Amino acid sequence: MFSDEGSIAASGPFRFLVGPERKEYMMHAELVASMSRPLRALLNSGMEESIKGVVEWPEVEESTFERFFQFAYTGDFDVEEPEQPHENPDSPGVFKEDEPVMWPAFFEASTKKPRLWETLVQENMPYHHRSGCRYPLIEQDPAWDFTRVFQAYAQLYVLADEKDIQDLADLAFDKLHHTLLHFNLQDNRVGDIALLADYCFENTCDKGGEQDRMRRLICLFTACKLETLWTSSDFQRVFAKHGDFSVGVMGMIISRLD
Repeated sequence: MFSDEGSIAASGPFRFLVGPERKEYMMHAELVASMSRPLRALLNSGMEESIKGVVEWPEVEESTFERFFQFAYTGDFDVEEPEQPHENPDSPGVFKEDEPVMWPAFFEASTKKPRLWETLVQENMPYHHRSGCRYPLIEQDPAWDFTRVFQAYAQLYVLADEKDIQDLADLAFDKLHHTLLHFNLQDNRVGDIALLADYCFENTCDKGGEQDRMRRLICLFTACKLETLWTSSDFQRVFAKHGDFSVGVMGMIISRLD
């Protein structure tokens, strides 16, 4: 992870005041500077932040910063777990060892749907699975709430993309992709996807004529699961709210018509 452990260990502290409560975190300044050009510029700009050795990130949630912190020092961050309404102490853990992704049964009815799903499966090939990083396979009960799972990865991706921390953006993208592939979408969990899509299209943007990869991922998943998602009025509102979202989804569906 570190190119020069000695200089990092010897560097002074840099403080972050995070979230609306301004919770204070401290990191080695040289480590922060090594993560991306914008962060190095922040620490060496000669502006007030670099002089005082402190920066405020009020828009960043504490849990998101803690994953950023964990990644900076270890090269990985903890996977999120879904909320279980009724814990069973005798039940197995949420996560188990990875297995191949199976196509949902409804894809067998049309030749276009397997092609869309295959595109989704292959979407993260440039970023896929790093040695030593944790990639959960989710054993899902229909009652489990995945809202915070999806939000955790999406929020970390947005932070990493904004600060140009490419390795962290890749890993957050990969873990969200992995989770979506194993997410057994049920009618009562459509809201989890609706909230994810709303957050994604509110907080990302396309660049240089290219669709943002997180937006593309959500569009692909939606195109694959549109029959189930469309039953929700909450999802329909998000679909109508974001023109880039609806256009992206329909474009993927139409391009793969039989």
